[in-house]
Amino acid sequence: MNILIIALCIASASPVPGDTIPFYEMEELVITATRTKLPLFWLPTNVALVTREEIDRHNAITAAGILEKILIDVASRGTRGAERGARLREGGNTSRHVLVMLDGQPLNDPFLGTADLDAIITDYIESIEIVKGPISALYGTSALGGVINIITQKTLKNRNTFLSLSAGSFDTRRISFNSCLKKSNIDVAFVINREKTAGFRENSDYNGRDVFLSFLAGFKNRGSVRGRLLWHDSKLGVPGMNYTPIERYDGKNERKAQFLDARQWRTKGYGEIEYRRGDFLSIKINNSYIDTRYKCGSANIDDDSRGKTYGGDAQINLPSGFVIGYNIQWNGFTKQTSGENTISKSTQNWSVFTQNILSKGFLRFVSGIRYDHHSVFGGVTNPRFALILRVSENLKLSSTLGRAFRAPGIEDLYSPYSSWPASEWGPAGDTKGNPNLLPETGWGYDIGIEYKVKNITGGITLSKNQIRNLIEWAEVDPDPNYEKWRPSNIGESYNRTMEAVVEILGILGTCNSFKYNYLESKGKKGESDYKTLMYSPPHRFTYQLSGGAFGIRFNSDISYTHEVEWEDDFGFPHELPAYTLVNFSVGRKVKNIDLSLSINNIFDKKYQTREYYPLPGREIYLKTVFSLFD
Repeated sequence: MNILIIALCIASASPVPGDTIPFYEMEELVITATRTKLPLFWLPTNVALVTREEIDRHNAITAAGILEKILIDVASRGTRGAERGARLREGGNTSRHVLVMLDGQPLNDPFLGTADLDAIITDYIESIEIVKGPISALYGTSALGGVINIITQKTLKNRNTFLSLSAGSFDTRRISFNSCLKKSNIDVAFVINREKTAGFRENSDYNGRDVFLSFLAGFKNRGSVRGRLLWHDSKLGVPGMNYTPIERYDGKNERKAQFLDARQWRTKGYGEIEYRRGDFLSIKINNSYIDTRYKCGSANIDDDSRGKTYGGDAQINLPSGFVIGYNIQWNGFTKQTSGENTISKSTQNWSVFTQNILSKGFLRFVSGIRYDHHSVFGGVTNPRFALILRVSENLKLSSTLGRAFRAPGIEDLYSPYSSWPASEWGPAGDTKGNPNLLPETGWGYDIGIEYKVKNITGGITLSKNQIRNLIEWAEVDPDPNYEKWRPSNIGESYNRTMEAVVEILGILGTCNSFKYNYLESKGKKGESDYKTLMYSPPHRFTYQLSGGAFGIRFNSDISYTHEVEWEDDFGFPHELPAYTLVNFSVGRKVKNIDLSLSINNIFDKKYQTREYYPLPGREIYLKTVFSLFD
């Protein structure tokens, strides 16, 4: 707090255009952290950027695969098609606390509150910007843990029209076509992707299609218009849990499915049109559509749900460093449960926000505030402050403080009454939503240092956040023969983290990257004592080596995740053992053909990241890319 008080005093001085400390000539620009373009080294250390070059280096198919490589915690419950959400600086089941966006458009499901990163393929991604810590002052709900903003390609730039063919483990086959058309002041880019795999476990097959279309039209002094359309369609098997202990994995037991007849059909569409007038004005209109059907005859389930979102925002950037904006969003949801219970609910939210950036020589102070008005629980106000101190051209100190919230999802508020009979899997029971829920709220802060010298970059960030009114589904009926589950605001948690990174550029263009995360994540209900939340590994580490020589490029990484231990609400202990994964990829381009080979989990490690969801051992994939036109 002393740092912020000093910053407020300095900020009272008049802002100075530009900065006295020179920028790096080729320093990357980042938008998400301030909703304006700023060099990465003029932003707090809680901001990270994944470039297109890094995405290509890892040969990952989806956004989830890329984030796993950079030590973001991604919940993996299976191979391709299994929904995967991310956590930032938190333990527990908190992927709902991360706002995932596509070019600034929220992707979080209005019903569940999570975003499926496995439905976003890397073919059309230009970069990924990550801001850790509370940032509802700029983006509203769901930004308790932070924001992941996936930036799509406006054009394919220097990437020529090409055809990509892939094949690999579990009878995986993939074909992708990428192209860009340019005429006068109009650029059009599109991607078509088709993929099939038999999956690692029984009933885990996947059959999916993706279409991405983007156009950009410039009108000289009248601004530009950009449109974007994304369509994802898939059908897949949902094997459910597998209770085989890891020490009993034998290549067969862990592959067995809990449900052999559970199937899911998913259709997701996202669209946006944006008008920009330079860096002064931005106006967006967007919509999204999610249609999901889940059917399992053996469990007597046949659910069909549809979610729609309409929204828009306007933002004005003033020369004095002010940003002013307005946002409105409507979420609608319809669900039919086993053909009996049907709900049709909607929520609305509008907000206004402002931000000011003041610069004084080596110092930059960012302050912002946003007011959101939700149709269910009313208004909530969230401020945020950031201080960046450039001690020298190579040394940066920073600190951030912010408040954030997550609005209850439609599932939490209005989930219809649903019951199930007793079976071999457990007693009978029912579930129902709670329309009286309050939003989850929390404060968080961090301090960090970053240093650049020649070919070495290093940094350390310490953070803590406290979250109240946590929404949890829990049993409310003491009858042991009948489970009755309801959501309520009964929890609170705190999270302490340390994040360290060192990157060294070596000979022959090699890059060595060391990353380490420490996490202490604890929560409680009511007046009970704090205890470690589920899936909270205290230590995670990764080392990556990439480079190229004699026309051959390579990338390797080693990641270690510490064992995880926790107790559930009934006092029963749970444990996931530590594991180390080693991955390697190599590639070479010969004329207009690019060949690459990827081997994941080289040493065939048996492991889980989420309890009762076995993950595959060694995977091998071959990819061939044909450049069709120069």
